[in-house]
Amino acid sequence: MSLMKSTFRAPIPFEPELASDALAIFASQPENIKNLIGGTAGCSPYLRGLLLQESEWLATVFETDPALVLKGIQADVTARTYDVLAVELRQA
Repeated sequence: MSLMKSTFRAPIPFEPELASDALAIFASQPENIKNLIGGTAGCSPYLRGLLLQESEWLATVFETDPALVLKGIQADVTARTYDVLAVELRQA
């Protein structure tokens, strides 16, 4: 089941104004995903930054089963050598 279909609850944003730019990027997503994005971005400046930084990738995985997304990430990580991975994990 995709994240889009399995998301029913979301955090209440502590600072809703922090979520406005993230919500603008994800405006075409269904209401439940926008609630998740808005709640997350409005509660955590760090996660808000990640949502903005990874917005293109996130938009592609909302309709995918989270287990498949995780398997893809794991395969991508294990395919890299330690030296390459050590550098890539430190990129901002």
